[in-house]
Parts: sequence; C-alpha cells; structure tokens
Amino acid sequence: MEEIFSINRVRKVAPSYHNYTTQSKSLTQHYKRQKIFNHHIEGFIDFLNVKLEHQKREEAQFIICDDKIQMPYKCYFTRLIGVTREQNYYSTLFHELTHWTGHRKRLKRTSLVMYNSDTKLKTYDSKLCALEEVTAELGANMLMEFFQLQKSPSYQSLGLINKELSYFDKDTQEQLYIKAAKQANRSFNYLIKQYSQYAKEANR
Repeated sequence: MEEIFSINRVRKVAPSYHNYTTQSKSLTQHYKRQKIFNHHIEGFIDFLNVKLEHQKREEAQFIICDDKIQMPYKCYFTRLIGVTREQNYYSTLFHELTHWTGHRKRLKRTSLVMYNSDTKLKTYDSKLCALEEVTAELGANMLMEFFQLQKSPSYQSLGLINKELSYFDKDTQEQLYIKAAKQANRSFNYLIKQYSQYAKEANR
C-alpha cells in the first residue's frame, strides 16, 4: 500500500491537456502546456529535479513510494477568499514540496517516513499524520513568504492547520505545533540552501 499525503484546494472541471513531467528535458513542453505564473519558481523546482506530474485530477499529493508529486493542472485552481489562482497553486505545490523534503533520501522525517526499509508500521498513528500535515502547511507558508507571494498565512491555510490539530487536547495541540514548526523550519532551510545554489547558477 503506497503512502500518500494529499491536499484538496482545487475546482472540479478543467480542459484536458497531455500529461507531462517537469524535469530538465521536458521543461520547454511544460511551458507550452500551461500558463506559467512564475518562471523563477518553476525554474527552481526544475533545478531540484523533483518528479512533478500535472494531471487531470482534483487533489495534489506526494506519493512516498515513487518519490513523486502529483498536481492538478493549473487551470483547476481558482481564486479563494483573499487568495489568487497563483497563490492557490503555489501554496499547494509548496505544501507537497515540504512533504517531499521529508523523504528518506533527504531529511528522513519520521512523520513522513512512516515505514522503515523493510516493514510497514502496523498501526495508524494519527499524531504522526497530523504532525506531518501541519509541518507541510507551515513549510508552505514560509516558502510563500520567501518568494513574496504572501505576507501572512491565508484563511484556508490557518483552517487546515486548525482542523489537523482539532482532534487532540490542548496540550497535545501545542506539542504538535511546536514540533511541526521546528520540522518546517528545517525543511525550509534545506530548500533555501538548494535555492542559493540555484540562484548562483541562474545568475551566471
């Protein structure tokens, strides 16, 4: 059974496009298939060599076993309260990208890597899942601010965090939030270190 972390922020209907993967050899095709909101961010994602697939789907998700992010086509994203289509798309992508940093190939984050190399955990750990989701959302907010796409978290983002924590008592909520903030900061620093290298190469 593959482990999937997903977030649903998109609308239902969209035109049909060909699938593509955003990697170096297909970046030109990527530009042709969909409107590019921000070339700089798209270039950075390509620099990371993330396996990023856009499909005719309703949810974004990071698939651990394939180390792959799946996103809906950009035309699926719509404006929300206080959020543009561009902000909606990139906040969702950054959420999944934060999940991506936790893979065993990178930061080996326990809340993401819920399986060891051989044996799956036999019990569902709701705290670990909530911790990972809050981590991903906080990481997304950090990236949105870094790329100057927002100054503060959106209502949708705050609502998602509150929902994930609402299943626990106040002490547990506080513990999870503090740990998620630390994990999100580590993920952010990991990506920004990569971004520094990308910026150097882009400016050559």
